[in-house]
Amino acid sequence: MTELREKVWQELLEGKPTKEQLINIIRVVIDLRKKAGQEVLKRNPTKEELICIMQYVFSLRETAWQNFLEKKPTNKELCDVITFVPSLRDKAGKRLLNQDPTNDDKIFILKHRQY
Repeated sequence: MTELREKVWQELLEGKPTKEQLINIIRVVIDLRKKAGQEVLKRNPTKEELICIMQYVFSLRETAWQNFLEKKPTNKELCDVITFVPSLRDKAGKRLLNQDPTNDDKIFILKHRQY
């Protein structure tokens, strides 16, 4: 990371960015994804925010997944993980199968199954 980027990041943190602003950084500023993800994790993230961290921040993926599970995800939210986080498809699919999936949920798992 450049010196200027680090300076701007520190100033941003001093200004107390919102989680929405940090999520935006995760999506578009590759070299700040981990730092922004760590900040979001400190702030009681929503399940949607955790999905974003799982999708974009490889090094925080497992931590975000565990936090996500603690929040008791819905079938739809597990389907979102299956869609957006290929490396967690099997885990999310297994979890979905254990929480009374509809036939549509089962078809969704079959369509997105990794081989």
